[in-house]
Amino acid sequence: MLNRQILEEFTKNFYGYGNLNSDIWFIALEEGGGANEDEIQKRINVWNDNGKKILEDCKSFHISIGIDKWFLSKDLYKSDQIPLQSVWRQYIRFYFFLKNNSNFILSDNQNLLIKRYQRDKFGKLDGEFSILELRPLPSKNMKSWIYGEISDIEFLKTREKYENFITEIRITKIKELIRKYEPKKVFFFSTATETIILWKKIINQNLNENLELGYFYSQTDDVDYFILEHPISRTMIRHNKRIYGLNNNYYEKIGNKIFLDGSK
Repeated sequence: MLNRQILEEFTKNFYGYGNLNSDIWFIALEEGGGANEDEIQKRINVWNDNGKKILEDCKSFHISIGIDKWFLSKDLYKSDQIPLQSVWRQYIRFYFFLKNNSNFILSDNQNLLIKRYQRDKFGKLDGEFSILELRPLPSKNMKSWIYGEISDIEFLKTREKYENFITEIRITKIKELIRKYEPKKVFFFSTATETIILWKKIINQNLNENLELGYFYSQTDDVDYFILEHPISRTMIRHNKRIYGLNNNYYEKIGNKIFLDGSK
């Protein structure tokens, strides 16, 4: 069984990776992973030993729990020969276009630059953006749930109980963090109808929709909010219809538009 005390603290106090003082925040539903009890226990133990921080350094945290393939090459002489993480690579691509990084945009080997960023800069505590999760416990997918078998905490018996218990707590905390740290732009990833309802509770403003590029946005005096497709989605919204074909171009066009327009 997982350590009950540490696990309860982790579910309420761990939010992801990166720099809370950055101007750009990425927020998604939950992290992938959590394949077995041993991995999850390592995650909560490392978090506990590191001082129970709100955000961790992504690279050092993953190396500490034994998941180092996204950062360390087996060939020491070719340190950029690492696989691209499927979600992170689109975050990085989007960030490069959002900042109009000409070295990346004009490069004929963008994947290499993404790998180097993933290896050296992604999710750093002093980095250029933060990556938060609405729900703290990693899972292989949205249907998987092993926590009822490896924990005796009542609200972890089923995914439904977990979501009912933790979601409002985490929404309130994320709103508090936004007020405290004042990021300039917050990007939510997932346009599923049931998920947009959750994002709207954080935004607390009416949403506008860019029908051509397929994303939602809302501007306040302090923060610009955006809702985009999640990188693992195969579909996207176009003119109120969901179609197949989500690819790099989706993030490139939106990043470029937000850069050119300054906000929306």
